[in-house]
Amino acid sequence: MEVKTPVQQSLPTEPKPVAKEPIKTKTTINLGSIFKPAVTTEEKQVEVRVPIVDKPFQPDDIRRVWKEYAELRKDQVAEYHLLNQQIDIQRNEVLIYMTNPIEEPLLASMKSDLVGYLREKLSNGTIQVKGELRIAEGKQRIAYTNKEKFEALLDRNPILRELKDRFALDADF
Repeated sequence: MEVKTPVQQSLPTEPKPVAKEPIKTKTTINLGSIFKPAVTTEEKQVEVRVPIVDKPFQPDDIRRVWKEYAELRKDQVAEYHLLNQQIDIQRNEVLIYMTNPIEEPLLASMKSDLVGYLREKLSNGTIQVKGELRIAEGKQRIAYTNKEKFEALLDRNPILRELKDRFALDADF
């Protein structure tokens, strides 16, 4: 025996409003601001730069501070070697003499740190550092072969040619 349930007719109703989900956006956290206290609108920090007073200095002061900076760069052999080159001081300009073209980009890379260090230690904001390439004139080409060595000796003492010819010597031994 079956039990019949009355069939209910449903009346058309208005559709139920669907709740809108908020749109999720990804944001990144500024890690630099984690340990900084939050600045409220009432407390705005104003950065005031105090200009460096240009105190007069002596060339010995620059040389002393220059050597201090060189000692800080002792672990960087190429920079340390460059900083130990000859320098000339003309007013507020330090001129460093470089012996190799490779030293030019090296000086350019550390120039801002060097100038900042000099200005801070000497309390003078007008110091400049410039490099000048000087190739040593006294250096001669190195002789490797026996012929090159003999020719170098001939430049120093031309009488060796007469000895070579008189005794029929061969320079390519």
